[in-house]
Amino acid sequence: MEKPHGVTPRLQHLIIRLGAAAVGSIFLLSATPKIIDSYSFLANVYDYAFWGPTAGLAIAVYLPYLEFVLGIALVTGIFPVEALLLALGLLLGFVGMQCYVLFNGMNVQCGCFGANSDPVNLITLARTSAIALACGFLLLFSCAENIFKKANLNTT
Repeated sequence: MEKPHGVTPRLQHLIIRLGAAAVGSIFLLSATPKIIDSYSFLANVYDYAFWGPTAGLAIAVYLPYLEFVLGIALVTGIFPVEALLLALGLLLGFVGMQCYVLFNGMNVQCGCFGANSDPVNLITLARTSAIALACGFLLLFSCAENIFKKANLNTT
């Protein structure tokens, strides 16, 4: 079965793998400084003033490791659809939190890449939204690739 616009299955798979590796690299770059300087990240989580102390502590402790494992999964291609789905969920959550900060006129560091991150602004929101959009497209293409594979298996 031929793909629209002449995109071969091999090229589509390569695009998905490279895109997932790029998103995974961003997650790894984001997680590493938070793991190294967890106290600064905890302070950053509390600055958002959205969670109570217990939930904020749990987020500061577990989120960087989740991002790191997710980054490894995306870079290596382990559970690619599941990893993309989880990455999209996290990114949409990050977009939501940045919208919350902007809507409430708060002056909070993004925390995206550790303690030296930029304050939340329209640029950080656009960056996070663009990564989420890319992740959504990769997820869509990855699901389509799996559907085409199953369709080809059923016709042989």
